[in-house]
Amino acid sequence: MKRKQGIDSSEASLLLEIMERLDDWAVVIALVGGGQEIFLGEAGLVEWGKTIQSTHAKWSVVASQEVVTGGASVAGQRLFTEGIPDSIEFHPTDLAHLSVGVRSFRAQRLAEWVNAVLVLNIELAHTLVPDVREFPLAVTRDLDLARRWLRTHSGMDMDSRCGLVATSEDQRLRAYGVERSSAFRLDYPFDKWFLAPPGDIRSSFALEVAASEFECQGLELDWVGLCWGSDLTPNGAGDQWDYRKFRGKVWQRVRSDEEQAYVRNRYRVLLTRARLGMVMWVPMGRLNDPTLDAQRLDRVYNLLRAAGIPDLT
Repeated sequence: MKRKQGIDSSEASLLLEIMERLDDWAVVIALVGGGQEIFLGEAGLVEWGKTIQSTHAKWSVVASQEVVTGGASVAGQRLFTEGIPDSIEFHPTDLAHLSVGVRSFRAQRLAEWVNAVLVLNIELAHTLVPDVREFPLAVTRDLDLARRWLRTHSGMDMDSRCGLVATSEDQRLRAYGVERSSAFRLDYPFDKWFLAPPGDIRSSFALEVAASEFECQGLELDWVGLCWGSDLTPNGAGDQWDYRKFRGKVWQRVRSDEEQAYVRNRYRVLLTRARLGMVMWVPMGRLNDPTLDAQRLDRVYNLLRAAGIPDLT
């Protein structure tokens, strides 16, 4: 929801309210995925359903049945939480469902694997790992090894682009040479990061600057190096996530359900940026630094291995 400068409405509510000012009729075409909400004002399918039900105008809804039943392509979300209301004119059509992922066209099951990991259904995730011949996946504790993997697979030419991505919340990746501060990101030329050729130190090929979920949402690379942060780590029992944010010099717990969903969705975005393959780097942590909890990061690495991802070493 937007709560700035006197605005207290979601994007869906604002859009429909503006379109309803027209004298005659209007059409809104919305491409809404599942689990991609990463900031205030982004509320996904559920918010669209709430808005359609609460608006004074009568809208006809043409959509895939998948948005009603809640499939893997929408991360289990539903347009209407309790079925299609009697007041809604709903027209289901398969033509409205984008069943083939253009982003990861080599691995149609990748989204299902990501969904399983993020709900900590590791046994299911292990069965959903994409075929390595279609979509190579790997995990490592060595950032330099991850960089070599990316350079080898991309060939370092403009026909196949590689780059690092990382969560916006983990400021402690700085300890490993990955700057995450908002001031740095706001001043960085990310147009050059996405477009400049190999040899340009500003480009993604340099593998020095990681794009966050904000810079890369809606975009993709051929080969991705995901730098896993300490903001999303399994608890000691491995049956729940610990959600955190870094403030000042310490980590703080994220308590609200809404904010926790944003943390999970950051990783859903980052885990689905690759078109051809991905390597995940999990830092080792440091025993003498509480901001780089080695045990937490070990649990992330062990989870990814249990979910079927091979280690580079």
